[in-house]
Amino acid sequence: MEARRLSLLARLATVGAALLVPACGARTSLRDELADAATVDAPAVDAPAALDVPTVIDVPSVPDVPPAPDVPSVPDVPIPRDVVQLAAGGSHTCALRSSGTVLCWGSNRVGQLGDGTMGPRRTDPRVVAGLSDVVSIAAGEEHTCAVRRDGAVLCWGLGSHGELGDGRRLDRATPGLVRALNEAAQVAGGHHHTCARLRSGEVSCWGSNTSGELGDDASGNDRLLPVTAVGVTDAVQVVAGFSHSCARLTSGRVLCWGRNFESQLGDGTSGNFMRFMPTPARGIDDAAEIAAGQFHTCARRSTGAVVCWGSNNSGQVGDGSRTQQRAPVGVRGIVDAEGLAAGSSHTCARLQGGQVVCWGSNGLGQIGDGSRTDELIPTRTTNLPDAQEVVAGLNHTCARRTNGEVLCWGFNDQGQLGDGTTERRLVPTPVVGL
Repeated sequence: MEARRLSLLARLATVGAALLVPACGARTSLRDELADAATVDAPAVDAPAALDVPTVIDVPSVPDVPPAPDVPSVPDVPIPRDVVQLAAGGSHTCALRSSGTVLCWGSNRVGQLGDGTMGPRRTDPRVVAGLSDVVSIAAGEEHTCAVRRDGAVLCWGLGSHGELGDGRRLDRATPGLVRALNEAAQVAGGHHHTCARLRSGEVSCWGSNTSGELGDDASGNDRLLPVTAVGVTDAVQVVAGFSHSCARLTSGRVLCWGRNFESQLGDGTSGNFMRFMPTPARGIDDAAEIAAGQFHTCARRSTGAVVCWGSNNSGQVGDGSRTQQRAPVGVRGIVDAEGLAAGSSHTCARLQGGQVVCWGSNGLGQIGDGSRTDELIPTRTTNLPDAQEVVAGLNHTCARRTNGEVLCWGFNDQGQLGDGTTERRLVPTPVVGL
């Protein structure tokens, strides 16, 4: 027994030596040695039962994904909606803000946007340069004007007929002062002429006078500086059409002058003639507001009814016909109007409660009812229940809602709708940023 023990120790010594050799063959030799050692007489030991180990499921590897960068959260900042007045020109639109600044968008062919440039159209609002204390604005076909708090008037855009009132016939890309004019309260822009209502109640006009639209009892010659409309001393509003002008008096009467080829003066006459001096429109003594389209005119009466006269080829008079009207006739179905606007051949009214209705030409979607069909009587504009103001350009229309949002619809070839595109809109569409 002792000899066998010594033999085992010798073999174990041999195994220890083999562990110091890093060759693959040494590992095989080690296995053999251990097998031999197992033959030594030793007490048997019961091995514990093998534990049940669950099978490992192969899990597909997940590709390395870089951590997402930290992006700061964007707070909900409401768009400032502080527009207090709109003005629509031929193919451009402007908005007056409560701060006294002015924004314009659309055609800028002759600088009518007032941002210091000419040529490129702007499909979203741009700030007019150098204005900060404006109280009233107006847009002509290709020019724009503003009344400052101190009563001065500034104009910009087309100046070829003297419609900017600065004594020249040059276009301007930024606002310039109208010369020899003080104490203005309100301004209106026509095709190539401009008129201002003074705080005294008088009316001054300048620019083209080919049809007697300046009211100074003369015609033919452009006026590069303001002249006084004869006999108007108590005006509370002045408006300008293509080549005619009208004033609403404190008495509720309406005086008009200029071109009368389409009976837009409302004095009961027609024919190829003009009035060089203000002439009363027939049968109106309670006008609360007036609006001048290209060749037609309308008045909102104190009762809420609306009357129109003049050209009616597209139904813009609203009497259900296409017959030219020499004197004011009632617009069908309107009894509660609170606002009025006239475009080239369409007309709109804002009703009590804020609904807008339009009638007349609709080939470009200017009525806003989702169609392109002319309407001979007032038709509701889609999705506009709470308008505070409505204005009309040649072939587009805009409204300001009670929440301050501005919507436009109709022709948009120059971006005059302000929605960032030049796509025609048949229903009201929000102006970008307003």
